[in-house]
Amino acid sequence: LETRPALFLGRISYSLYLLHIGVLILVSRVISPTSTESGVALVVCVLAVSITLATFFHHSVERPAIVAGNRVCAALAARFGSVALRTRD
Repeated sequence: LETRPALFLGRISYSLYLLHIGVLILVSRVISPTSTESGVALVVCVLAVSITLATFFHHSVERPAIVAGNRVCAALAARFGSVALRTRD
């Protein structure tokens, strides 16, 4: 689980979780699994599109939201005299 692909999938896992079912529904309308070959094609397409979209979503939405949340927490901690905990992402 310490390989680069596993770490990459771990980083984008939440975005992948959010997006994969929508991708599955859309791709299954284009590729209907009527045989083993079309079923494999469906899985490969869903994985490729889901990972691509999740990577984009992670970098453009999830990470900026984490940074913004950290800023809000730091501001609240400064205002109310608490110590803010920072995430590593």
